[in-house]
Amino acid sequence: MPQGTEVLPASSTETLGDPAEHGGVIIPSRNSRSWVPGLQATATVKVGRKSGSLTPSQRGIFPEIVIVPNGRADITLTYPELDSGEIVHLDCPDGGTIDGDVGKSFQTNAARSVSFTWQGNSNLGRHSICCVAGPDSDEKTISFWVGPRAYADASSVPR
Repeated sequence: MPQGTEVLPASSTETLGDPAEHGGVIIPSRNSRSWVPGLQATATVKVGRKSGSLTPSQRGIFPEIVIVPNGRADITLTYPELDSGEIVHLDCPDGGTIDGDVGKSFQTNAARSVSFTWQGNSNLGRHSICCVAGPDSDEKTISFWVGPRAYADASSVPR
C-alpha cells in the first residue's frame, strides 16, 4: 500500500441495505435546509407505515428514496408560494406511474398542494418524478432508487 493511503474500516462506511429489510423503504431523514432557486417546495412521502418530509437541494432534487421493486409511495407535494388552482405537471421519465398514468396534471388545493400515488415497477435502478409548476415552469425532481443500493449482480435480486 502506498505511503499516506488510508484504509477506512468497514464499520465507518455507511451502506444502505436492501429496503425490504427496512419495511420496504428507506426514506432519508436529512433535508437540505438551504436556499433553493425557484419555488419553495416540500414532499411528504409515505410508504406503508413509514413517512418523511423532504426538501430539495439547490438543484431542485429531493433526497433519494430507496424502495423495493414494485413499491408504492403516497406523495403530497406542497408549494407554499403557489395559489390554489395552479397547475402542477408530473411525469415519470424513468418508469413507474402516477395514479396509473405515466404523466398527469393536477391543480393545487387550498393547502397549495397536490397528492398522488407513485407506483414503481420491477426494473431496478433510478426512477424519478419530474414536477413542473408555476408560471415560470419551475422544475423539481423526486428521486427513487428501486432495489438494494448496491448489488453485484442485478439478476440475483428477486423481483
